Amino acid sequence: MFVSAIGPTGGLQLAVVTWAVPPPYVVLVHAWITGVSAAFRSWQFRHKIDFGFSVKFAFFSVAGSAVAIFFIVRLDVSSLGLVIGIFIIVSALGNTPFLLPLKRLSTVLSSAHLAGLSTGFLTVLVGATGPLLFSILIHRYTDNERLMATHSFCLTFQHLSKLLFFASIGLSIAEIPITLLTTLAASWAGTRVGSKILVKLPHATYRYFVSIVLIGSGILIIVKSIIS
Repeated sequence: MFVSAIGPTGGLQLAVVTWAVPPPYVVLVHAWITGVSAAFRSWQFRHKIDFGFSVKFAFFSVAGSAVAIFFIVRLDVSSLGLVIGIFIIVSALGNTPFLLPLKRLSTVLSSAHLAGLSTGFLTVLVGATGPLLFSILIHRYTDNERLMATHSFCLTFQHLSKLLFFASIGLSIAEIPITLLTTLAASWAGTRVGSKILVKLPHATYRYFVSIVLIGSGILIIVKSIIS
C-alpha cells in the first residue's frame, strides 16, 4: 500500500523481511514481494509507462545483475549499503549548496543505461535499490503517475529477473510456497488501496511525502549496514 501510494518504501520492506525470514532468503523474498507488487502497479498505470526508457533500462539491468552474481559470495556488501543509504538521503534533501555535486551525480545516473547498470549490479548485492532508482528517476519525471508507472515497470523486470539469477546459485522462491502465495495476495490488496491514494494526492504533498520516505529508507539501509 505504501509503495503504491508514495513509492520508495523498499528499505522499510527489506527491514521487515530481514527480521521475518532466514538470512539466506532475505534478498530473495524481498525481490519476490517487490517484483510482484511492482507488476501490479505497472498494470494499473500501464498507460503512463515510459517504455522507451524502460526497455533500455531492462537490458542494462540484466547486464549489471549478471556481473554482480559472480561477486555475491566474495564481497562485503555492508559498506555498499552504507553508501546507498547516504546517496538516497542526499537525493531527498533538496538543493543544499554543499550537496550539489552528489545531486548532479543523481542526475547523470538518470540515463537508462547508467541507471540500469548501477541498480542492476547493486540489487543483487544489497537488495533494496528501489529507493535508489526512485531517487534517480525523480529528477527525470514531474508527473506523479508517470514517475510511479516507469519506476514500477523497471522494478518489475529487475526484481523478477533477479529470481532467475538466484535460482542459478541454488536459491528458489518455490522452496517457500506459503510465503510465495501469501505475499502475492497481500501485494495485490495493498496495491489496490495504495493506487487509489496516489491519484488523489496533490503534487506538492506527494513530493513532500516522497522526501520523507526516501530519508527514512536511507536511514534504515544505513542502520542495517552498520548492525549487520
